[in-house]
Amino acid sequence: MNAKKVLLVASIGGLIGLLAFVGNVMLSHRGTAIASIVNPIQSLSVHQAAPNSLGYPNLEATTIMCTLATTTATTLPNITTIENAAMIANYTGLALAVGEKGQQIEPQKNFFRLDNAIIGWEYRVQAIPDGVGNYNLALIVYDRDRNPIITDANPFDGNSASVVLLAANTGPYYFEISQYSEQCSGGTYRLVVSSVQPTNTPTPTNTPTAPTITSTPAPTWIPGFDQYEPNFDFDTATTVAPAVTYNLNFVPWGGLGPDNDYFRLWIKPGLFFACETLELSPGVDTNMILYDVNRNLVSGNDDRSLGDYSSRLSYYATYEGWLYILVGHGGRMDLRDTANSSYKLRCSMTIPGTPAAGQPTSQPGDKDITPAPTRTPQPPSSPVATPTSQPVTENVTLSFRPLTVPTPIAPTPTPSGFRTFRVIVFYDTNNDGLFGAGEGIPGFFIRVLHAVTNEELARSYTDDQGQQSFTVPTPGAVRLLIPLLGMDRLVDPSTPEVKVRIVPSTLPATIP
Repeated sequence: MNAKKVLLVASIGGLIGLLAFVGNVMLSHRGTAIASIVNPIQSLSVHQAAPNSLGYPNLEATTIMCTLATTTATTLPNITTIENAAMIANYTGLALAVGEKGQQIEPQKNFFRLDNAIIGWEYRVQAIPDGVGNYNLALIVYDRDRNPIITDANPFDGNSASVVLLAANTGPYYFEISQYSEQCSGGTYRLVVSSVQPTNTPTPTNTPTAPTITSTPAPTWIPGFDQYEPNFDFDTATTVAPAVTYNLNFVPWGGLGPDNDYFRLWIKPGLFFACETLELSPGVDTNMILYDVNRNLVSGNDDRSLGDYSSRLSYYATYEGWLYILVGHGGRMDLRDTANSSYKLRCSMTIPGTPAAGQPTSQPGDKDITPAPTRTPQPPSSPVATPTSQPVTENVTLSFRPLTVPTPIAPTPTPSGFRTFRVIVFYDTNNDGLFGAGEGIPGFFIRVLHAVTNEELARSYTDDQGQQSFTVPTPGAVRLLIPLLGMDRLVDPSTPEVKVRIVPSTLPATIP
C-alpha cells in the first residue's frame, strides 16, 4: 500500500446524510434529473475530518505538501479561486503545484466554469494526471449558487477524477480540482471535456391514431475545437505573444454559430506589431480586425492581396496595454466544413528606426521601375547631298564652289542640381482630413529613387513627429517608396511636401 492508504469509516449520520442528498438529487437518469453522483464511495483519510454535506471526505481539513520531482509550470496560472475560474474546455499542461524541482509546495486548487449549458445534456469532465501517481485528483461540481452537487474523491480510481453532470439549467456550473491524498510529486495533468445529448425513450400513447410529434434535435456539440477555446469574446480572449505560431481552427466551441476567435497581445509605445494568418486549409478565408485597449475599432483586413485569402494587419503602438485581435471566417463556412478549417496565427514585434543587420537595399513591397533603354548612338548623316548622275554633254562648262559645313547641334544638357522636399506620415485620428498635433507616426521606412535610372538617392525613417526632409541630387521627379504601406508614388519637381494620410476604418463589432 502507498500513500493512498485510507481508513474507510462509515457513520450512521454520514450514511443518513448521503441517502437524504441522493434522494433529493437523483430523481431519474433521463430528462428530469438535476445531477448525478459519480463514484459514491464514502472515503476518509486517517487525518481527515467528518464527511461534508455530500457524504464525501472534507477535503479542506487536510494540509498536503507536494515534493516536486520536476520543475513544474502551468498553462493557466490564475485559476485558483472560483471567481477566476477558466472557461471549461480541453486543456493540457495544467498543474496544482508549481515550482522548482525539490521544493515542497502546498498544492492549489484549479477552478473551471461551464456557461450556457444545454438543459438535459450530459457533460462529462475528466481530470487525468500525466504521470504515474504524481497526483491523486478530486473533483467537486457546484451549481449556480455555488452549492456542491457532485463529488469524485475516490482514492481507488487510478488517481484521476471524473464526473458526469446532467444539466438542469443553463448554469453557470463550477468545477473544482484539487489534490486528494497526502503524497504528491507535482507535475502536470490534463482536462478532457465532452458532452452528449441523451436519447429520450418515447412514451407509449393510449391513442394509436394520434399523430406522432417529431421533436427538433438540439444542436450537436462538434468535437475537435482547438485548445485555445473558449475564446469567443473580449473577456475570453486568448493571450498571445510575438514570434509564436498558434495552431487554430474554426470548429465552434459548443457547436452553435460561426467561430469567432479573440486574442490579445500586450503592446508598448514606440513598437510596431504585425499579425497575420497563414497556412490556411483549403476553403478557409480569414478576416481579421484589430481593437485597442478600450475595444475601439482600429483596422481590418479580409484578403492580404488579390487571390490570397489570408489576412495581415500592422499597428504602431501609442499606448501600453492590450491590443485585441479578432479572427473569423464571416460565416462563409458551413458547420460541416469546419472539421477541416485549420489556420495559423502569428504576430511579430519590430523596433522602428533600427534596420536589421545586413538589410538589403531592396525592401519588401518595393516596386522597381525598369530603366529607360539607352539609345544606341547612330553615325551622323552627311550634310552633302548625294549627287545625281547626269549624262556628260560636250561644250558644257563645269563650275565648283566650296561647301559650307553646318554647325553641329549641341546635345541637350542633363539637368543637374539638388531638390528638397518633405514627407509626412500621419494617422487622421479625428478623420478631418488634416495633419493635426500628435497625429504623426514615427518610424516609417522611406526610400527615394531616381525616376528614370531607379538609382537610390536617399533613405531614412520618419521622426517623432512623423516627418522627414530629403535633399537629393536631382532637380527632376523622384519615386517615393514606403514599403510598410505598399506605397510607390512619383513626386514631380514642383512638389515641396508629400502628406501620407492613414484613414481610420469603420468596422463592425464582430465578423458577421
